[in-house]
Amino acid sequence: MNFMEYRRYPVVYWLLIRVFAVMAKHISFGFSVSVLSVMGSWFSVVYAFMLVTSFHHFPPELVRTGIWIAGITTGCTTLLHFIHFGLFNRLGLAGFTPVPKTVNRVLSAGLQLDTLKELNNDAFARFADAYLRFPLSNTWYAFLYATFVGMVLTIFVLVRTGDPVGSLYLFLGAVLAVGIYTLYTFLVGDFLAGPMRVLLHEEIRRRGTSIARTKTLSMGMSFFMVVLVTTTTICNVTARVAVICTYWQ
Repeated sequence: MNFMEYRRYPVVYWLLIRVFAVMAKHISFGFSVSVLSVMGSWFSVVYAFMLVTSFHHFPPELVRTGIWIAGITTGCTTLLHFIHFGLFNRLGLAGFTPVPKTVNRVLSAGLQLDTLKELNNDAFARFADAYLRFPLSNTWYAFLYATFVGMVLTIFVLVRTGDPVGSLYLFLGAVLAVGIYTLYTFLVGDFLAGPMRVLLHEEIRRRGTSIARTKTLSMGMSFFMVVLVTTTTICNVTARVAVICTYWQ
């Protein structure tokens, strides 16, 4: 795959060449995409924590317990997401659902155009359909896993405190965090799928086949939105930390 156009962004280029491409080759394509996209879940948890605690006072012991629960549930759902999209591909478990299974099995040798050329028309059509739906599939399951974490936290606070106002603040914070995380997951997944998608479209034209195409963003727009969402989230978290540190002083 050609990542040369990103050489002017050293960090991004290094991640694509040394992290993403290597994981895609030695583990699975689905896992490599999910790792880089699901990292946003941890930023979202921190962001939601800063936001909710700035609007409503919770007992310190409840905050500590809530942090443990958030960390454990986020860690478990993150691991489940990784397995779902191909963490154990080399052990024979390519994924839980048809989309990651199909994509991981075809791209088990890495991101190579020759792999696509070796497929017969039926196998290629199945792969093309799965690959074009991959970013949305990854995003959908990320949304479900993140929603589960938000529900667990909200129910825990409501049962533990009986405070509907605090639970409402937490629920709103969870909704915002899930929204940020879902958008981040889609943008990163769509961006990482871009180079292979270009090769896929070329192969579709070469074969003269017709594949239903899902709507996606351009690689440039995906990259811009990833940078925008990441920068906004980091700035907001940093601002919250600065306010809390100033208050404690």
